[in-house]
Parts: sequence; C-alpha cells; structure tokens
Amino acid sequence: MFPFLSEDSNLPSLRYWILSGNSIGYSTLFANQGDGLFEIRRGDAISADRYELLQRVYVGSDFGANYVDIPIGSAPIPGTPGAPVPNDINAIWFEDFTHFSLRAAPVVDGVLTLGEEVAGVTKTSWRLSANQGPLPGFDSPPNYTSPDQRVQQRISAGWADLYGAGSRGQVMDITGVPVGPLYWLQQTVDPANRIHESDETNNVAQVLIDLRKPGEVVMYDGRFVQPGDAAPPTPGDLTADGVVDLDDWLAFKASSGASLDGLSERDLLALGDLNLDGRHSLSDARLFREYYDAANGTGAFASLTSSVPEPTSLLLIGVALTAIGVTNRRQLGKAVAFAVALTAFGAISSGRVASARVLLFEEGFEGLALGPNLNESLSNPHAWTQSPPAGWSVDDSGVPTINLPSVGVKEWEGWSFADKVWWSNAAQNQGRSEFTLGQGTVAVADPDEWDDRGAPASGSPFRGYYNAWMQTPEIDLGSAAPGSAKLTFASSWRDECCDDGPQTNSQTAVVRASYDGGVTFGDALRWNSTLGSEFFKDDATNEQVLVNLDNPANAPSVILQFGLLNAGNDWWWAVDNIEVYAPTTLVIDNATGVGTLIGADGITGYEITSSSGSLDPDSWRSENLDARNFGSPTLATADYNNDGHVDAADYTLWRDGKATGGYSDWASQYGASVGLSQSWETVIAEDSLLYEFFLGGESTFESESIGKVYDHSGGVPDLRFTYALANGQEIQGGVVYVGALSVPEPSAMTLLLAPAVLSSVRRKPTR
Repeated sequence: MFPFLSEDSNLPSLRYWILSGNSIGYSTLFANQGDGLFEIRRGDAISADRYELLQRVYVGSDFGANYVDIPIGSAPIPGTPGAPVPNDINAIWFEDFTHFSLRAAPVVDGVLTLGEEVAGVTKTSWRLSANQGPLPGFDSPPNYTSPDQRVQQRISAGWADLYGAGSRGQVMDITGVPVGPLYWLQQTVDPANRIHESDETNNVAQVLIDLRKPGEVVMYDGRFVQPGDAAPPTPGDLTADGVVDLDDWLAFKASSGASLDGLSERDLLALGDLNLDGRHSLSDARLFREYYDAANGTGAFASLTSSVPEPTSLLLIGVALTAIGVTNRRQLGKAVAFAVALTAFGAISSGRVASARVLLFEEGFEGLALGPNLNESLSNPHAWTQSPPAGWSVDDSGVPTINLPSVGVKEWEGWSFADKVWWSNAAQNQGRSEFTLGQGTVAVADPDEWDDRGAPASGSPFRGYYNAWMQTPEIDLGSAAPGSAKLTFASSWRDECCDDGPQTNSQTAVVRASYDGGVTFGDALRWNSTLGSEFFKDDATNEQVLVNLDNPANAPSVILQFGLLNAGNDWWWAVDNIEVYAPTTLVIDNATGVGTLIGADGITGYEITSSSGSLDPDSWRSENLDARNFGSPTLATADYNNDGHVDAADYTLWRDGKATGGYSDWASQYGASVGLSQSWETVIAEDSLLYEFFLGGESTFESESIGKVYDHSGGVPDLRFTYALANGQEIQGGVVYVGALSVPEPSAMTLLLAPAVLSSVRRKPTR
C-alpha cells in the first residue's frame, strides 16, 4: 500500500487540497501496486472491546487455498467504549493507517529540504475498498465482489481507495501555522510499519504548497517538486538579485519586445514571460503586479507610477539588458520554473466574479416559500420546497422513486430548493457546510440523502439511478456579442463512482444550453466521477464556476439546464447565485479602425491580439489611454500645506500670504483630495499585440475610446480582446465590428451603439 501521486491532473491524489477556516483538507488515493490482493480481516476477540487484526497474504493466486494470516495488531469493536467517535459505522477500524503532516521546507545551500512538522494528524481507516482504478499500468477490474466490511476489507492490485478533500479523516487543523512560507503537504501510509508489503520504500509522498494559493502545488518540468530540488527564485525577481523592486518592473518593460523563440524556461522568466507560455501578454503584467504586491505589501505596485523613468531611460535600460543578456544573470538552474507553479490558479475557486460586465440574468433562490421537513428527521417549518422560481421548471421523472411513496427521501427526490444550513445539518454535514459561497436558499440535488430511505440505488431490489434536471427561463442575450456570454454560479460538488447497483454509476453534473428556444440543447459544462476520464471532477465543495457559453451569432436568447445524472448512493451537487452576463466589449469602427471599450468596471489592464498582424500599433500608442493620461487625477495645486486635501487650512495659508497660488485656484479646487498617482501605461505595441496596464489599482468607465486599433484599410477582422481584474481573473471580452465592412445583427448591436449600463453586483439577488 502506498500513497498514489500523479502529475496527471485527471487523477485525484494529494495534489488536490482545499482550505476551510483553520483547516486544510486533501484528497488521497491509497493504492495497491503490489503483486496481489491486499486484505485485512477481523480476528478473534482479545478483550471486551478489541479484536485481533489480521492481514491475509495469499500464496499463489488470490482467494486460493494457500494463504497466511499475519497478525498486524488489534482494532476496536464498534459500539464499545474504546471505539472511535463517531462510532456509527460497523466496520473494521484500522488505527494509525496513515499520517498526514504539514512540514517546513527550509532552503539549505540553495536546495529544498524536509523540515520539521508544523501540523499533523493520524487517520483511522474504516472502510477500505477498491473504488478507483485501474491505475496506470494495470487494466484488470477488481477481482472480488464487495465484501462484508465488518469481516474483511480488500483492495485489488492496480486499484485504489479514494477519499475526497475535506471528507471524514481528510482534514488537518493548521491553527497558528504562519501563511507565507512554502510547506510540504506529506502523507505516510502505515507509519507504524504493520502492513506486510513487497516494497516498503514507497510509503511516503509529498507535494510543495503555498497556503496563500489553495489548490495549487509547485511543479516544474511537468513534475512535482521534491526535497533535494533547487529552491525556487522569488517570483517576479527578473534581475535575480533576491528582491522584487523597481528594477524588475523596468526590466519587465524593457524586455517586452524581445524575441522568446527557442529560449529555455529560465531565460523566458528573466525576460518577463512569467507564465511560460512563450509570449509576452497581459497575464505576465498581471502576475508581476501580484508578485510585486506580495513582496512589498498590498498596493505597493500602484506607487510605481511616480518612480517609473521616462522612455529615454527605459531605452537605455533595454539596451543594457540586451548587452548583458541572460547569461550573466545568477545561474538559477531548473529552479526558475518554480515561478510558474506559484502563478495562476486555473479555475476560480472562491469569491464572486467581479463586475466588469453587464448583467443579463440572476437567480439566488431567495424569496421561495419553504415548507416543513417530510422524511428528514431534523425539524424545520421552513426547510425546503420543490417549487422552483417563476419561469423555472424541474424534471424529476428520471428519479426512480418518484411514484414510490415508501422509498426514497422525498426532500431530495430530484432538484430541491432548501435552507442551506438545514440541508447540511439534516444530512450530518459530510462537507456540505463548506459551501460558504451559497447562502440562504440553495438548489440541491442530493442522491446520497435520497438513498437513505429504502436504498433504492444501493440496495435490493435495484430500482435505478438518479437523474434530475432543472431549467431556467429564456434569457435575453441582446447585449452580448457573439461568443462572449458567460455563466457563473456558486457550486458545491462531491463525486463518487461505480459502486452501486450494476456499478455503472458515475455521478455526473451537466449544464446544457439551447439557443433555439429549447428545441435542441448542447453541453456547456460536464463533470463526472470516473477517474481518468476527460470530464473527471474531484471534490470541490465551495467553488465559483465560470463557463464560457460561446453563444452563436444571431442567437437572441439562451435557456440553461442543470442536470445531476447517473447517480446512485453517491454524493451531491448544490448551486446558488446563478448569473449570466456580457463581459466588457471592444467595439471596432470599420470605417476608422478606432476601438471603444464598453462596460469597464474595475479592470486593471487589457490586451488585443491579431494572428494576422492587423493591428495599428503606431496610431494606438499615440491615442490610447496611456497617451491620454486617462485615469490620472488633476493635480490639486491649491493643496498649499501638502496634506493631501484642499480645505480651510489651505485658505488660511493663502490669506496669510504663505501660499504660492491664488484664491481662484483654492476656490475651484476646494474639497479635492490628492490620491495615489494613477496611470495607464503602454507595455507592448506591435501589429499582432497591443496591451496597456493600469498601475494605480482599478479603472472604471462606461465607454472610452482607445484610439485607432485596427488597420481598417486592409486588415483581417480576427481581433481578440482580453482584460484583467484586480482579483487576478482574466476574462475573454467581446469584439464587435460596426460600420460599412461588417454589420452585426441588431441584437448584437443594442448595447454597443447605446450607453452601456453597468450593473451593480448584489451579494444575493432577491426575487
């Protein structure tokens, strides 16, 4: 038995971890990669509350007549005073089965080492089973039927036992552990060395993590970083002097036009390609800002404006960097690629989607009339309903107990709308309370709770799998450019697979979209619970999901369906705060090539790309937000005492003849404040890429010209527009061409030819 760990993101393992308050949760795969079946058995009682624990080792074939029962300790008898609490599971309790720890990662002579344990917990296993597999290198199914787990527990060779992040025994208290340093998240199977194995050397696995970046692990060259590897450089330290400062931003800007073809990863990082995608982009500037603030304090990057040299100085710096090259920089070795692992978190895992958009639809399920519990024992007069919001519909016909009044927990017979706290408590939690992005009333499909009455999917007779749908009303897409509409919602999901009825269940979540009034639907999102599948989704009990709807041209509306399918006695899917919106849009005037940004609320930068080289960099550079000094405050020249405000104290200085300005200056500026210096700054201007970045926080406006962007005389309309938000998100914006050369349908022009209406973001919409 060993802790399975794979760089393949489709295979769940220790790499999947979450934070919840002062606890860290983690997924694990206890794997059997030996020569035969792993089996533990219950032996004879040795006291009033314990019995002998045996490991059965087969000689020859599994389940053959020749075997040896080897004592490996003892186990508590469920229900006795010495049994674990809660002791509601009548199974073999294997104490000290595995130890989880968070360990320091000190750097010694430039090398990562394994430091002392700063937090730890030992897990008691209670239901070992082969529920995930076959593992890479194996192709056989489990060679046994589900045993009586009170008597024996088994894992076949090439199979593993999966436990999701945050489930029972998969949580460690990290109260008091400092956030900032890197740590090893480590797992040791059989720390007391009781299990007899063919290989005793592979019982420990670890990944390097940063508690500030939940869900991420440090990797380079496609593999997990391990003790003995070179230590990572400070992210953003382009000059390799050990600090992130103004020199690094100057180096970043000076290198923005350099060729990146054929360079090593360490040279790419030194030239500002911080996400190692082989190109200079908005992502790199966003990451530099993140690194700079992490090294120097929140908001520190904004103060760079006043200290950034003029272009002539930048040119000199660029020449110097070119002369120096990257060969004279400190030799970072393979470790430079660590910076990538400390960068973008690919999926949105928490928080609301920011407001640089126009809201088209929202539903938070508040205001529904909730009724009393029915089959659930936890009393609440306002617990749940299966009546959806106005315009919505639910289809529970695929739930096999829909016409069986004595089987199945009726509250969960398909999609229900329930008080979140009551749902979690009624279901004994099991991770449901982690859904903090959901508030008040949430939409829930919970086949785990549904199966608790009469076992329709996990017992005998097998009555079928759980399939439930709910559908939105028709949503007007009039203000969304083709391909730009987004769906976002709060989600709580736990997966389970292949263990009920004919064992073909793989709990599946689907979002489908129809652009023809509900006649046909296509998948917009699909998750399942099958390890190794392209759609596999590991436990994510508190996640903000963002889906690109890719709405086709001329589609005036969309209808969405949410389905939980092919589930047995599995887990759940809950959703809340469903929103559809149109992102910030770039409008191109075909007659002039001028671009206009519409609906910008809190953006920190943007980039425009053209694979055909159809941009006009010279015109854009002279007319963009940077050239217009857009976003910079008017200097408060009447702040005579330099305290940041124009007020009565400045008048007193003028009256007493101690001010250099006049009364008219003071009167016109009275009440003004001198804020942080803010500025848009051009980073790259090429015929295939334009981008500028906002140094002083966030920039908000309804509609602003960014000058001539497009070579309208002979260019190809292939522009792509991306913008960044302060929380680190990068969003693909819409691009619409207007004018003589390309006229979109009226539905796509409605927003773009009229003043944009920026929506305010409500925490919880009320119907």
